[in-house]
Amino acid sequence: MTESARKVEPVTVSSNLWYISVLCVLGWMIPGSGHLLLKKPKRAVTFFLCIMILFFWGMNLGAKIWHYERQQPLTFFAMVAQTGVGTPYFVTRAVGTYAQNHSEFYFYPFAGRFNFGQGVISNITFEYGNTFTWVAGLLNFLVILDAFDIVMKRKE
Repeated sequence: MTESARKVEPVTVSSNLWYISVLCVLGWMIPGSGHLLLKKPKRAVTFFLCIMILFFWGMNLGAKIWHYERQQPLTFFAMVAQTGVGTPYFVTRAVGTYAQNHSEFYFYPFAGRFNFGQGVISNITFEYGNTFTWVAGLLNFLVILDAFDIVMKRKE
């Protein structure tokens, strides 16, 4: 057998199921942390910075924090794309919702800068902002799949 045609041994998933689950959930909640657990700090920092910059740049461009609305079922896809960012999505949504009704809140200027997550549809960059936040979330899903492939020894 040549080197290029060597056998690939199947990986036993059942023994590592807990580790894989923790890796994927942490990788979702904090972008890049899955790679940090795999002892790949350069990748982890790069992924974290790219995803955070994309998400908050999109929010700065006037993006809306999407949530599911029954009357408009396609909002589900926008929400799933943004929730891919993990904790930053939930924190930004919670801060925006709370600060909208509490002007004495410490993070009120932060939430006001992002229009409390309501989006600025009159802003010319509104659609760009939405696209940036969606891409950030979808990129994090791909980063989680990359970490999963490394654990399954499909790649280095």
